[in-house]
Amino acid sequence: MKKYVILIFFNLLLSCNSDDGSSNSYDDINIDGTWVECNVITDTEIFYQELVINYREVKNTLYRAADDQCISTDLSVITTDVATLVLDNPHLSSTGLQVYDYTLINISRQSDNTTELIPNYYTIVFIDSNKFYSGLNTSEKDGTSEEKRHTEISFDGYLTRQ
Repeated sequence: MKKYVILIFFNLLLSCNSDDGSSNSYDDINIDGTWVECNVITDTEIFYQELVINYREVKNTLYRAADDQCISTDLSVITTDVATLVLDNPHLSSTGLQVYDYTLINISRQSDNTTELIPNYYTIVFIDSNKFYSGLNTSEKDGTSEEKRHTEISFDGYLTRQ
C-alpha cells in the first residue's frame, strides 16, 4: 500500500505544472509576429498601428495614415513604444474566453526626438485565429496597475496578423 501511495504522489508531481512564476505561456499561445490595425476616427484622423512581438520583446508603433485603408506608404510616426512582455496566467474570462495576462514592463516611448519611460501596462489578450484582441478599458479597469488590469476583452477593434 505504501508503494502505491508513493507512486501516486510521484505521478502527481510529474503531471502538475510547477509554476514558480517562470511558466512559459509563450509556448501556449501563438503571439509572435507582426500585428496591424487601421483605425479611422474621422476623415482627418486615421491611425495605423503596427505591433511586432518577438518572444519577450514588443515594439508598438503608431503612425498617422494618409488614407482610410492605410495603404499609402506616406505614414508618419507618432510614437514608438519598446517594451518587455510578460505573458502569463492563462485563465477564463467571465465570458468564458481563454485569455492571458499581458503585461508590458520597461516601456520606453519615443516621439518627436525624445525618449521617456512610461508606466507599466496591464491588460489581457485573446487570440482568435489571426485576430489579436486586448482588454476592455473601463473607469475601474484602465490597465494602469496590476489591480486595475483589464478583466474583459474588447471586441470593438482588433489587430490582424500580417
